Amino acid sequence: MKKSKLGTQIFITSFLISIFALLIVTWYASSLGRRFFIDETGRSLRNQAYFVHDILSTGKIDFSDAQFPKLLSDSAISIRTTIIDDRGRVLADSDKDPKLMENHKNRPEIISARIKGSGEKIRFSHTLQRKMMYVALRFKNTDGRIYFIRTAKNLSDIENTIATMQKRIIISGLIMAFITLLIGFFVSRRITMPLEEIILGIKRIADGDFSVRLPRPKTREMALLSGSLNEMTRQIDEKLQTIMRQKNEQRAVFESMQEGVVAVDSSGCIISINTAAYHLLKIKTKNVRGERVEKVVTENQIVEVLKCVLDKGEPIDDEIIIENGAKQILKLNARILRDDPGHTIGALMVLNDVTRLRQLEKVRKEFVSNVSHELRTPLTSIRGFAEALKDGALDDKENAGRFVDIIYRQANRLSLILEDILSLSRLDRDGDGETQIELQEEDLQNVVNAAVQICDINAHKKGVKINVNVDQNCMARINSLLLEEALTNLIDNAVKYSPENSNISVECRKETDHFTLSVRDQGNGIAAEHLPRIFERFYRVDKARSRKLGGTGLGLAIVKHIAQVHGGSVSVQSEVGKGSIFSIILPGRL
Repeated sequence: MKKSKLGTQIFITSFLISIFALLIVTWYASSLGRRFFIDETGRSLRNQAYFVHDILSTGKIDFSDAQFPKLLSDSAISIRTTIIDDRGRVLADSDKDPKLMENHKNRPEIISARIKGSGEKIRFSHTLQRKMMYVALRFKNTDGRIYFIRTAKNLSDIENTIATMQKRIIISGLIMAFITLLIGFFVSRRITMPLEEIILGIKRIADGDFSVRLPRPKTREMALLSGSLNEMTRQIDEKLQTIMRQKNEQRAVFESMQEGVVAVDSSGCIISINTAAYHLLKIKTKNVRGERVEKVVTENQIVEVLKCVLDKGEPIDDEIIIENGAKQILKLNARILRDDPGHTIGALMVLNDVTRLRQLEKVRKEFVSNVSHELRTPLTSIRGFAEALKDGALDDKENAGRFVDIIYRQANRLSLILEDILSLSRLDRDGDGETQIELQEEDLQNVVNAAVQICDINAHKKGVKINVNVDQNCMARINSLLLEEALTNLIDNAVKYSPENSNISVECRKETDHFTLSVRDQGNGIAAEHLPRIFERFYRVDKARSRKLGGTGLGLAIVKHIAQVHGGSVSVQSEVGKGSIFSIILPGRL
């Protein structure tokens, strides 16, 4: 239903009140005027009746001739006068022939005058065919006979007078009504204009613009209303800003969490999910809010866990393995969501990718096992030959010297293993940010030359030629000692595993956004199944040959860690029978 404006209502109300007041005033004035004129007419008719009685009392008049009308005319009496005897017979009349008039015994005014001495009545005259006012008075003649003097007046004059009065009242009332409507219009505008401004301001506030401040009208009530609304707006704005700030903070925390979070309602529809969960669950649809979880999450194990928590209400802590291209291990914690009264409103699941953690645990276990195995071999040899010397081999000069040489070589091997383990430990700390390695802008040419110079003696003994090719202006932020160690490891491995009288290439290439240090040999190469693990600690392609050549199994792992602490990486290309290419990729800027 359409609502009308307040100003229109005030204007219409003023109009109706004006019209109603005009009608009431007209009716009341007409009634009062009519009553006044009738009373005055009645009084005048009585006075006329008494005046006629006084005239009649001065002498004897014969009512049978025209003497009576002439008497009235001479006395300046212009109203109709009728003389009626006690039996109702008309004796004389100023306007009609009495002989033609019927008996007036039963006329209301005559009946009242007979009883009370006077009678007054307004009624229709059949004789004159008009509405008349009659006043009848009872008198006694000198001879004791009773007769009635009745005076009458036509009421059309009164009606004309009242109509004229009504017309003037209506005209005056209309003028007053018009003035009242104008006043009502200006009053309504005075009232509604501040209200309209307040309403417009409230609409802007409802649309979210809380910077609006409503004007303060001159009217006290309106000013109080406007001030209260302004204060309410300010408080709402402050509370909304607080809520939005808290919401943004919670959203920032929620989205920055490394753990994936998925919340569903009691019917299994998603109510909240963060970015980490999108990545962990490989959800491609951008907006999944309101969707059922089984339609969004393709992993049935997660869906079943959520359903189980919703059905049983018990928490679940578990690990699941997802085979989706690559093996992924997720640790999940699912709990029931409850509101303040404690009613169940859904379930919450927190997902944590522990794949790398489990891999690191596996690597740690393998590392401990490998370290134990690598240390056990030289320690067993040292202890065995030491016991042999203790048991009497010292007296056998030929065997004693050989045993001491073996103990010395195994001790050196043990020392090399421990030094490599300490180097890896130090590099792990540098890579984790526990210590900060010092980087300086240096020419890679110097690093390459230093590493080649270190390995050149062993290469010369084996007849291996080292070829160096370095681009001009290869300046990078590096730690020269660490990078020299990594490059020395690669060149030394190339010399060890290359055949005699072969060539080794050491190159440094300047790319668009990085530098590539590579060592190419002409050895037997590495089978493809070994390449993914070649940089792991203690991993050997040919364990017997590696130990024979004096390797600890940690050299390539050290190279990898040195590259990582520089913000770079390592790579290997190899094919059985065609040699290998080991590369260190360094960023152009750190």
